Amino acid sequence: MPQSLAAYLSLRIIDLSNNMLQGPLPSFASKSFIQLLLCNNNLTGTIPDSLAHIHILKILDVNNNNLNRNMPKFRTSVKVETDGNPNLCKNSDSGGESSSPTSGAPSPPDKLSIVGIIIAMVVLVACSVGLLLHHLKRKNKKKFELSIESANAYRDEPQSLHMSIKALKTTTNNFSEDFILDKGGFGIIYKGNLSGTLIAVKKSIYDLMSQNGQQEFKTEIDVLRKDGVICSRDRIIAINLAQSGISGSLSPVHGNLTSLTSLQLEFNNICDPLPRLSKLSLLQKIYLQANAFDDIPSGFFIGLSSLQEISLDDLPLTPWSLSQDITSATGLVYFSAINAYLTGLIPDFLGSLSSLDILHLSYNKLTSPLPSSFAGSILMKLFLDHQQSRDKISG
Repeated sequence: MPQSLAAYLSLRIIDLSNNMLQGPLPSFASKSFIQLLLCNNNLTGTIPDSLAHIHILKILDVNNNNLNRNMPKFRTSVKVETDGNPNLCKNSDSGGESSSPTSGAPSPPDKLSIVGIIIAMVVLVACSVGLLLHHLKRKNKKKFELSIESANAYRDEPQSLHMSIKALKTTTNNFSEDFILDKGGFGIIYKGNLSGTLIAVKKSIYDLMSQNGQQEFKTEIDVLRKDGVICSRDRIIAINLAQSGISGSLSPVHGNLTSLTSLQLEFNNICDPLPRLSKLSLLQKIYLQANAFDDIPSGFFIGLSSLQEISLDDLPLTPWSLSQDITSATGLVYFSAINAYLTGLIPDFLGSLSSLDILHLSYNKLTSPLPSSFAGSILMKLFLDHQQSRDKISG
């Protein structure tokens, strides 16, 4: 059991369950724990009295260990889970899961009270039914109006636009270099003006686009046609396309969206390669979980100085270790890589991230020891449960 855990003064929630931890619980000097989750390990010894003196503690879960002797007395507001510790003696006044019964049976309510309660319940039910009918009537009216608007909108929706190469040359000034917006891996993007409307035109760098180029182009179109692409002053500032059915790979163009602040692509089927994002100094959120990426490229976190939140959960990554590049994100508050095939030591440099508040690293193959740098950090929630490595977490 990591004895250094007691020195993590800022931690509020820690989950080290299912990690084959051994040894006694430390004497906790910290009074900050709200949840301490240590179930399904092989902890021995006693539950320290110091835990009962943590006034903000809400949950202590030590189920399925090998703790023994008497439990300290906890307040009744603390949920204490101790099942699966055959040698642990539960005192009748230890608090936690159950409270002492009150002495004497309560006197039965009189008939007038019962009648009053019944009348009140009837009135309440009648009011509820009336409100429900009124709500359904309004809802059906709105639904009817919405269906009319939707039908009208569908009738007015423009069909596919077909343009000749001559028209494309005219709108882009013959694909002038002055009209170039950006360059992707398989083409060049030009700005154009079509009857007063600004458009973007992508020109393939090949006579016939390769299969990769076609797939990338399709992915770009899928992304840009969605409502989750948010622009301001002709700049894309947010791409929020979670659960949008997008597949294929991301274009390198995404790495040139210098005004982008949010990239949320979780729960799709997007695959490698991840574009370089080092130019996106304004990017604050990256949510890529539950996609098909299998590699985090070297230097992926370089230049992300404004990054505050990142989620890499449930990605089929080749086993990897977190790079120190992440420390360039000095404002990082939330980092999550659950079930992301992280291996090796828990990085000590994470403790140098002065704003890091929540760290989710469950279901990986990380090993000990717990970084000593965490003791001086403001980290409040640490999740390291269900590590699959043979080496035990200690510290």
